[in-house]
Amino acid sequence: MADISRLSRDDAGKLIGYQRPHVKRHIQDIVEYLNSENILFPNSLILALSSKVKFHASRGSRLADGLVTSGVVEIPASKNGHKPAWIVDGQQRAIAISKSSRRDLPIPVNAFVADEIELQRDQFLRVNSTKPLPRGLITELLPEVSTPLPANLQAKKIPSAL
Repeated sequence: MADISRLSRDDAGKLIGYQRPHVKRHIQDIVEYLNSENILFPNSLILALSSKVKFHASRGSRLADGLVTSGVVEIPASKNGHKPAWIVDGQQRAIAISKSSRRDLPIPVNAFVADEIELQRDQFLRVNSTKPLPRGLITELLPEVSTPLPANLQAKKIPSAL
């Protein structure tokens, strides 16, 4: 249901995507872990959902804080190979899950609605700011993000554009 938006450039040189290449050894390590006994899957996948995904609130009581509503997320089936979500964080885990022999493992998922690649890139940079990203990837992405960034990334934006 989700695709990986790989970092590349089109024929005109315009930046496409934001995800770095997958790491085969890391994925294999995760697969081996997932296929073992007594595992824990503590890190969620973070998805950017298409605006075609709909949420329908359940009838009944609601929490007083107004922040949580139970309901059902309706995700349309992919058509013509276009999937309704993009993996913003967890691409290595997602690939490993697909290669794992386990089919009973609950996978935590956090998601937000964002058709715009710019917002997806912004969230990708924020999620990956604690573990250093490759310098080339940051240099490619920063000039393409116009939303407010953390101070450490904002300071690198102009040099990256140059």
